Amino acid sequence: MEYKTPMIARKLGVSPKVIMRIVSQLQMDVEKNKFGHYIFNEADVNRIIDYYTKEVANTEVAATVAHEATFKPAQVLMEPTTIMPVMQDERSLKEKISNAELALRLDRMEEKLDTKADEVVAYQLLQHRNEIEELRLQIQLLQVHLQKLEVTKPLAPVREITAKKKRRRMILSIFGL
Repeated sequence: MEYKTPMIARKLGVSPKVIMRIVSQLQMDVEKNKFGHYIFNEADVNRIIDYYTKEVANTEVAATVAHEATFKPAQVLMEPTTIMPVMQDERSLKEKISNAELALRLDRMEEKLDTKADEVVAYQLLQHRNEIEELRLQIQLLQVHLQKLEVTKPLAPVREITAKKKRRRMILSIFGL
């Protein structure tokens, strides 16, 4: 039977990119169909699954050792069996692999979220800079335009109406003049 990358990814519960990373790490020579999709056979799929389960198990064991060495130093010194836990039950191995896989997925999602937030902030910053530059140009154009207007038409001084002129006008208006 032929398998494609998304089928294997669904089987392992990971993204297709993880499958392609494993293929490149194993330096596998994989065929492509006429659409450019990778096609895997049973042996390739088994090899990928074996590699992935070993990789996740090694990550889980290393995390367990680091956790116990960090948080329980007295127990580790007293009980050397706690350093490398023996996984006899297959169910507990699968649970630990799925827990490690979930932790890895959460870490990846957090990294993606941080990256996306950084990209959004960078984009907004660039937009703000562009707006500030546009406003600066408009201010400069307005200054040049204002200077041209002042040179061509000097503004006449504003006349102040004094109290005497107001009285005279009032008196003349009484007499009808």
